[in-house]
Amino acid sequence: MQVIIDGRVNEEVEKYFLELGYEIIKVKKHNQIYNEISSHTDIFCVKINDTIIYEEGSLSGKINDKYNVFYGDNVDNIYPNCAIYNVCTIDNYAVHNFEITDKTIINILIEKGYNLINVKQGYSNCSILPLSNKCCITSDKGIYDILINYNFDVLYIDQSELDIKLFSDSGIYSEMCGFIGGCSSVIDDTVIFFGDIDRFKCKEILMNYIYSKGFKIKDFKNMDVIDYGSCIFID
Repeated sequence: MQVIIDGRVNEEVEKYFLELGYEIIKVKKHNQIYNEISSHTDIFCVKINDTIIYEEGSLSGKINDKYNVFYGDNVDNIYPNCAIYNVCTIDNYAVHNFEITDKTIINILIEKGYNLINVKQGYSNCSILPLSNKCCITSDKGIYDILINYNFDVLYIDQSELDIKLFSDSGIYSEMCGFIGGCSSVIDDTVIFFGDIDRFKCKEILMNYIYSKGFKIKDFKNMDVIDYGSCIFID
């Protein structure tokens, strides 16, 4: 088993994945991308079923041979070209601004029968915590409105209710805010937050929604919540 995650991942989070038996593949820092997202998983990589698409040279290790691997286009520092991999998949739906999506990703999504939901937000995966059965959490009102029209069960959390950190060039935190999708991931029946959700004003609402959908929660107490661009689990 493998997990792909930001190379700046906290030691406690890394230890947790190692104890679960995962080999950790780290996303290398890209010096041409602004620091806050310069090694975020969902900036350089996406998983679609048994297929991984990523920017060549961006990962520290080799993907499991059971998976199909494709190299997509290179990202750069100018939006939207830094968001071409930032697709969020929920069940058999894919959510992104498909005017900017890497063409290899679009072709594979269509080939595998995904329903494409177009939104204005290029950082779609950053902005959505996908659960299952068309359920998710988002801090983006535009995405919320569109998914509701597709009969999704969506919990909307205002960004002001969250406290999610991004790294800055100095190694301290950026003035920019992280997002709900980037600070979390789902493995089996567990939602993992990369930090202590006691830091969120909306903690109770968030927990109640997650529990109501049959998921457990794993967070890391007494730690700031960090946006790593989520992570990708490989069986």
